[in-house]
Amino acid sequence: MLLIAIIAIPSKLSAQTCPENIGFENGNFSNWKLFTGLASIDKNKNVIYTNEVNNPASGRHTLISAKTEKDFYGGFSLIPKNGGNFTVKLGNNGTGAQADGISYLLNVPADRPEFTLTYQYAVVLEDPNHPLEEQPRFIARVKDLEKNAYIPCASFEYVATSSLPGFTKSKVNNSVIYKEWTPVTINLSGYQGKKLLIEFISADCALGGHFGYAYVDVNNLCGDLIVGNTFCKSADELNISGPSGFKNYNWYNADRSVKYGSGQSITLKPTPAEGSKIILDLMPYDGFGCPSSVEAVVHSVDYQVLVQEKYTVCENTEIDLTSANYILNKNEGFTYLVYQDKDLTQQVLA
Repeated sequence: MLLIAIIAIPSKLSAQTCPENIGFENGNFSNWKLFTGLASIDKNKNVIYTNEVNNPASGRHTLISAKTEKDFYGGFSLIPKNGGNFTVKLGNNGTGAQADGISYLLNVPADRPEFTLTYQYAVVLEDPNHPLEEQPRFIARVKDLEKNAYIPCASFEYVATSSLPGFTKSKVNNSVIYKEWTPVTINLSGYQGKKLLIEFISADCALGGHFGYAYVDVNNLCGDLIVGNTFCKSADELNISGPSGFKNYNWYNADRSVKYGSGQSITLKPTPAEGSKIILDLMPYDGFGCPSSVEAVVHSVDYQVLVQEKYTVCENTEIDLTSANYILNKNEGFTYLVYQDKDLTQQVLA
C-alpha cells in the first residue's frame, strides 16, 4: 500500500477535503441528483431539462474508471492526467435532442471565508451550423439558492461553433469539434455558510439531429486560492501557486510597488518578511469568468517531518503514523491527511 501524507499546519491549510463524493470517488452518484430531458428552448433561449431520475440513465450518466480508454472523436484519455479514479460522461453520440444533467447541493463551510472548487471538463460537440440557441452545448454553472440566481463568474456555457476558443476539429469527423481536459477553478470566497447548487449539463441540438456530450471530474481537494505561503523557517525561498484554469497570473507585494512575477507558480528568493502580504491578480480566458484579485499572508513555521525508510504493510494491519518509529514525526498542533494513492482520492486517515 502506498501511503502519502499531507501535513496541514494550523495557521494556514494548503489542502482540505471537499464535500463527500463531490468527485465521484465513491464510485457512484451518491449526493448527486440526476436529470434527463429534452434540449428544448424556452423564451429566454435556455436549455431545459425537467425530469429528475432516481438511477443513472443508461448511456447518459456514465461513470468511467478506465484510464487507458480514449475518446473516439478527440483521442484524449477519458480520465484526466491529474484527475481522480472516476469521471462522469454526460450524454453520448446519439441524437434525439437529449439533455442530461447532474447537480450537487454544496453547503459552503461557515468557517471558510476563502473557498474554491476546481473541476476539469472535456467536451465533444457536433457543429451543424444551426442558429446559436439550437446548437449542441455544455453548461457548467453555480446557483446561489438564497438569491435564486446563477453566479456570473462561476457559470459558463460552451455552444458548438467553429470559432469556439480552445476547440479542435476531429480527425475522425470534421463536423465534430472537441476540447480536451481543461481545469476551472471557481472562486466561492465570500459565500461561507451559503447553499450553492453546482450543475453540469450536456445537450444535443434542439432540432434532434446532432449530438453533444461532455466529461466531468471534480477535484477531491478544496484548497485556498493561494498555496505555499506558509514555509519552513529554515527555507531560503518561497514557492507559491495560484488556482488552475486562468489565462494570466500576476504577483505583487502589498502596495503593488514590486511585481514578483507572472505565471501560475513562482519562486520568491529570499523569502518575504513574516506577516507580509502577497497579492495575485487573476485574468480568466475571454468569456469564462471575471478578473479578480486575491491575497495571502506569509507565515513561517518551525517543524520537523521525518520521512524514513519504506515500510511494507500487510492488508488489515494497523499502523500508528504518529509513532517516532514510523513515517511521521509531528509537532503538537499539526494535523495531517493520509492517502493511499498518488492522486489524493483515497483517504485512509484524517
